[in-house]
Amino acid sequence: MNMLNNNHGCLRRATKMAFFTAGMATILSGAAFADCGVDGTTGQICMMAGTYCPVGTVDAAGGTLKIADYPLLYSVIGISYGGDGRIGFQVPDLRGRVPVGVGTGYGLGPVELGQQRGAELADVQQAGDVAAATSGDKIAVAQPGNVNVVSPQLGIRYCIVTNGNFPQRSE
Repeated sequence: MNMLNNNHGCLRRATKMAFFTAGMATILSGAAFADCGVDGTTGQICMMAGTYCPVGTVDAAGGTLKIADYPLLYSVIGISYGGDGRIGFQVPDLRGRVPVGVGTGYGLGPVELGQQRGAELADVQQAGDVAAATSGDKIAVAQPGNVNVVSPQLGIRYCIVTNGNFPQRSE
């Protein structure tokens, strides 16, 4: 009888592991998220490991688009990232940048939509100063000058959906 109970426990653990694995596979495959492209949500930003953006998207590289050609995207992002608002508007420029949430939090300064902040270099005025890298590491500086404070990175293409499903406002 003890052997039967032990097998039942193993079966239960195996079933839980199968559900966990299936759930993780769904999340990692992207099936749990909206598609990037014509089936995505207008204004959604996605990452692409390829050399181009899918149909229905453009590079999120600060380019200027004509309002007449992309009215849906313009109605979602407006001129938050630049443009004159009459003829054209700009998409976000995520080249060499990391997205960060808008708003404020405990101990954090406010971040506005479209605001760019941060720098790749820290200007150190005198030897012995300590520059805090973006990773949280501290760097002792032997000579004054610019110190690189960029965390390790991997180049990935960011794309923004231009003519997908129109996002509904949450109430």
